[in-house]
Amino acid sequence: MVIRLAPKEKELKINARAFGCKTFQDRTRAIIQEKNAMRYLSNFSDEQAISLSELDLLRKIYSLINLQKAYSGHRIFYINFDAKAWNNKFRNATVKPVMRETLDKVFDTDIFSKTHDHYEAARIYIPDDFYELYWDGQLGGIEGLNQDTWMITYLGQIKYAFKGVCDSFHLLAKGDDLRAAVPIPVAISSSTLPQDQPHPHPS
Repeated sequence: MVIRLAPKEKELKINARAFGCKTFQDRTRAIIQEKNAMRYLSNFSDEQAISLSELDLLRKIYSLINLQKAYSGHRIFYINFDAKAWNNKFRNATVKPVMRETLDKVFDTDIFSKTHDHYEAARIYIPDDFYELYWDGQLGGIEGLNQDTWMITYLGQIKYAFKGVCDSFHLLAKGDDLRAAVPIPVAISSSTLPQDQPHPHPS
């Protein structure tokens, strides 16, 4: 299995963001995997924005901004997360167990839980006119290849983290861009939170 890294087009950065390119056969397999992961997200996840149109995304953000109307006696605390190297930080140890218990069972296959097996077994190279730049296998993912599979894993991780902290919360996630809205009772928020919270805005 071979993956070529290509810099994102029209980004004038010294350290380019690399996207993964695959052989025709493996790209076809990956597209089938991700299309089904996206279908799962679209049908069963209210927190994801990765499969939404621009209009649907704006509606979601509008609902998040106006959440105060549903929580009288509360203040809404907004948190914006922007994960660095989001794709590359996923590992077999975190993705495999989640996929084994969800999409593998839904679609009766083990292709989803093997997502990072492919990265660990691949030869990865960067085209260059002067040097041979390649390595065999890596632990993390590569941008542009398994966004939907990682989105399902990421939402589970974030929900688990919030579960032990607050009783109610609302999430909106699109890859590494995650917004959380947490209703806090006024009696608590008056003494512990800043008085003004900015609203989340679309990217």
